[in-house]
Amino acid sequence: NSINLGSSAAAGRNNGRITASTYPNPSQNELNVDIEGENYGIYRVDVMSLAGQVLISHKLDKQLDEFTQTISIRGIYNLHISKSGISKNFRIVKN
Repeated sequence: NSINLGSSAAAGRNNGRITASTYPNPSQNELNVDIEGENYGIYRVDVMSLAGQVLISHKLDKQLDEFTQTISIRGIYNLHISKSGISKNFRIVKN
């Protein structure tokens, strides 16, 4: 799934896009969040209840082209990834 970063100078080498994915989904207890590409920096990742309440909030400091962060989960959630005012949402299910 791509997140459009518009004309951000930091995104220039990736044509204004980053790629984020989550796996496994459904998950047993932990969810991996992958952020690929050369758009380095701080990302905010929020795990939210279906009602929109933020249950877990992480700041991820991406310094490598391929970056994976593992997050523990329990239930059905929405995962929100954002950087520089651009965001992407995922539906996450725990088995």
